[in-house]
Amino acid sequence: MKDKKLTNLKSHDYHVLITQLLPIALRGILPENVRLAIVKPCAFLNEISQKAIDPNKLTKLQNDVVQCLVSFEMVFPPSFFNIMTHLLVHIVKEINILGPVFLHNMFPFERYMAVLKKYVCNRSCPEGYIANGYGAEEVIQFCVDFINDLSPIGVPMSCHEGRLKGKSTLGKKSNMQISEREIRKANFTILQNSSLVAPYMDEHMNIVRSKNPQKSEAWITHHHIDSFAIWLRQKLMGDRMIDEQLQWLARGPSITIMQYQGYEINGYTFYTRIQDEKSTNQNSGVRIDAIGNDWNKDSYFGVLEEIWELDYGPLKIPLFRCQ
Repeated sequence: MKDKKLTNLKSHDYHVLITQLLPIALRGILPENVRLAIVKPCAFLNEISQKAIDPNKLTKLQNDVVQCLVSFEMVFPPSFFNIMTHLLVHIVKEINILGPVFLHNMFPFERYMAVLKKYVCNRSCPEGYIANGYGAEEVIQFCVDFINDLSPIGVPMSCHEGRLKGKSTLGKKSNMQISEREIRKANFTILQNSSLVAPYMDEHMNIVRSKNPQKSEAWITHHHIDSFAIWLRQKLMGDRMIDEQLQWLARGPSITIMQYQGYEINGYTFYTRIQDEKSTNQNSGVRIDAIGNDWNKDSYFGVLEEIWELDYGPLKIPLFRCQ
């Protein structure tokens, strides 16, 4: 803090600083021409770091990075430019050949170099120690495969392993009695977000609209919400040709609902607001993207108040209630 310097940073740390923090830190500090010259490559690096890149945008990205370097030449002296600055021009061509950047960046190799450096006991011959340490680990791993009740060495197992489909963690409250109205609303929310039910959702909406042409759109939507679950159960009752998961969803949930204070799903941990107050980590904030009738995409933010788990026979589906 005395020298106002950032030290001991890895390349991924610099990546986060450039793509996320630097554009915000420069606001109101530098002149506009200098600030824009720095923010443009930050935006370019953030754009190419996405997991999905539209091939039709590569030409525009190539033009953007050229304009970024031209802006640099107008602001910074010639001593600023070296081979690393010039390599920005070739990144888009590399993406066109190899795919998105995350598939061929050096972060995994740099992380593994940290493992190899731990084998070095004497800096006079680091390569020899790395070779001996790597060979010894391979021998131990080979022996472990033939000995029972031994944990293999290597990368530790993720705490989310086996929990991608959802697993409760703490604060279990069983046999909760919820009103029938609340159960209907919870059931419709789950059906509404199921890809298996989506075709039937559109079919029922068209039926309601055709039978009530004089009614307003608000009335049709309200009637659709109230009657869809019953209509779906009657339509799919006894149909053995449909998916088994869809059959359980059509039958509806059990009256008894489980409630939790913590839940893990899709590699994320969620806590309710009450549980968050007891923890040093904040895991109760959620965000959801929604598309309205005008096809404008909005983001809604909230805090988890309750976590329910609805019982559809073999299916256990969580439902998060936010404020």
